[in-house]
Amino acid sequence: SASGLLEAAFGNRLLQSPKQQAALLQAFSRHVEECDAETLIKLDVVGNVSTTFLSNNVAASAAIAVLGKVAEFLLQHAASPFQNGVDGQAVQAAVERSVDIIVHRLQTEIAAPKPDVFVYAEALGALRNVSRRSDQLAKRISACSTLAAAVDLAFEKDYWNLQFESLWQLLGAVFFFSGLPRLQLMMDRYPEAPVFHEAACGVLVDDAEHQDGSDLPGSIMHSAVSLAVYVTKVLRKLVPGAKNGQALAVKAVELHGHVLGAVPPGTVLCEQEGPVLENGIVSLVELLQLFPASSKVASAVCCALVRIAAANATGILPVLRACKAGDTLLAVIERFAEDEAVLGDAAVALGALGGAGALLQFMSSAQHCPLAQLAACTAVAEMCRMGLSFASTEECAAVGAAIRCVQTSFATQEHWRLQAQAELALGLIGDHQRLI
Repeated sequence: SASGLLEAAFGNRLLQSPKQQAALLQAFSRHVEECDAETLIKLDVVGNVSTTFLSNNVAASAAIAVLGKVAEFLLQHAASPFQNGVDGQAVQAAVERSVDIIVHRLQTEIAAPKPDVFVYAEALGALRNVSRRSDQLAKRISACSTLAAAVDLAFEKDYWNLQFESLWQLLGAVFFFSGLPRLQLMMDRYPEAPVFHEAACGVLVDDAEHQDGSDLPGSIMHSAVSLAVYVTKVLRKLVPGAKNGQALAVKAVELHGHVLGAVPPGTVLCEQEGPVLENGIVSLVELLQLFPASSKVASAVCCALVRIAAANATGILPVLRACKAGDTLLAVIERFAEDEAVLGDAAVALGALGGAGALLQFMSSAQHCPLAQLAACTAVAEMCRMGLSFASTEECAAVGAAIRCVQTSFATQEHWRLQAQAELALGLIGDHQRLI
């Protein structure tokens, strides 16, 4: 339990070696949320971790992880209406102290003759996560000019020594402290480093989701066109020969899903490279041919196509259809007919591209397959949630009738999930009919 880990971490009887201290702290960092704010404040976890472990180089990375998790938890507590009488000032003081300690330890580590990559990577990741929970702390942290310079220096010094998680955290810190233009310069500097670009795409996807569609200067969506060009290059030139090709492809496809929908059809950034949106869509379709047996790639591409179509259906659906994306999705459905996850993603994409009519054909062609019918019902529900309209009231009624038919055909207990999804789809169709 979290309380047991606290007792072990701050008692003397188990702290026999630095490695044991680090192991206890790592375990506690994964269970911080099982504690309550009152206990964390009462036991002065921040103070104990700071004085006991940060000077221990073996345990420093784990200690920073604890401080970061504690700060995140206390910020979440402070934002909750149910604060259980804990002193708000004490909570705020503990959060600010955690941040100050992490910043100081980071500056000390990076200035050292032989800095520990894991220590500063963990510190940068913690500061970034805390900043996402508090605009006030984000401004305070990002205003530290010495940190921004230190991040750049750390990357240049230790690039070849970084493990993937550390690389991801460090690139996230570059993005946070120095902004997207600086990260894009680094992406241009390492054009043939697939692991670097997997981490970079992951950082950009995380921030696109955090920014939630914002297109303000400096945001992911504000640079959608240039990023779409970048992702297409990664998919076509870097992925085919990369040892981490599948993992890189999945992250790049997720980024395409965010940015391509914001690119108007016919947009050209460079005459030699052609239209950005059209090339991006084709690169996604090509990827399914490059990894024909990869369920992860298939699901990622289907989800990306749905996100792209939902962003600008009027402008983008003709492009998707011209690229024969519908035929590609039918091939995916046939290839992964026994994979429930891929089948569901592909059915949603089929509905987003071809409308309810395409789903009706799909349901009719697989009447005796419960997985296919579950995927179709899921797709109908998702279409309704996304606000995609039916072609006519007759089509809407036909979909409802097809789903009721499914309920009758698969009425046994073993198909309870299909029954539940069918009921949900019918409910959403009913809501749609009442609105028209």
